[in-house]
Amino acid sequence: EMQHLASVVAYNQHGVPRLQWLRDAEDDRWNRFKHDGNSLSVDSWIAMVHGLQDAIETALRRLFFDRQDLFAEFYAPGAGQEISDDPTNDAYGYSLFTDVRNEWVFPDKKRDRLLYAVSMDASLSRRFLRHNRSGETRLVVTSCREWLSMYSEFTKLCLLFVVLAGGGPSRSTELTAMNYANGRDGSLRNLMLFGKSLCLIKTYHKMAARTGLTMCVPDALDARMTNVMIQNLAVLRPFALHLVNAVYPGDLAVLDTYRTKLFPQKDKLADATSISEGIAELSTEWLGVRLTLNDVRHIIIAIKHKMLDIFEGEDEEEEEEDTIDSRLALHSL
Repeated sequence: EMQHLASVVAYNQHGVPRLQWLRDAEDDRWNRFKHDGNSLSVDSWIAMVHGLQDAIETALRRLFFDRQDLFAEFYAPGAGQEISDDPTNDAYGYSLFTDVRNEWVFPDKKRDRLLYAVSMDASLSRRFLRHNRSGETRLVVTSCREWLSMYSEFTKLCLLFVVLAGGGPSRSTELTAMNYANGRDGSLRNLMLFGKSLCLIKTYHKMAARTGLTMCVPDALDARMTNVMIQNLAVLRPFALHLVNAVYPGDLAVLDTYRTKLFPQKDKLADATSISEGIAELSTEWLGVRLTLNDVRHIIIAIKHKMLDIFEGEDEEEEEEDTIDSRLALHSL
């Protein structure tokens, strides 16, 4: 009973605000803030996210061997054509990339375009393929490992983007387990198309035990990241599956990870440690402050609410009506 009472008291206590907004005197806008005593700004956060996107696109081109002609072309559909998606489809392996209605943009015959390009290019063929005396062609395991290592770094950068640019950050275990296709265990995919927006559907389970409900937080990807995700899953992932078969022969668990998960890391999924290390490196480079995943969650939520207040035209009367309780719930003032 004492432990239950302590839990009730803890749930009803407000945390000390960790973030304080500062109005810029020069242009009279809410741009700067202090987080745990460190001076940061919305502009520097945006610059960090754009720098991360530059790194992602550079990694993408390397994985394509700098062959932009191999990119999937989905930008200019013909009359009456549009990418289709069925959010209610729970069949194993289903995604917008396997939907038969999208054959016009993701045709099966071009699914292995990267492997075909490797076989037709003399330099890449020598690097990835070996022909034995009986006429069989096999993949070179060492070269496959090198490419999969680069691919793992690429998916890690994509995961960091989702963490740093998302409007509603999930917890690390929920982020790393996200699917792009329905899982064998019944888990639904987190990448869906709504209208013309490619969205990540994040799940948030923290309050599920108390409410009986799982919160879904949809985040629409911007144009740059939409292109990256489509090129990755339409072209790079089929190639990666061939390499996984060569590097991890017979390992069905690894194969299934690459068939369904958004962010595979070699033979496993990313974890909280890799996310934290990536955030620490990026924040140190761009902000001069070593942040943790917990720090990022608080900052993103505070920025989202502050920008929404400004966008919706918060005036002085509304500021006065805003309660201390609501500000403390955001860990900011």
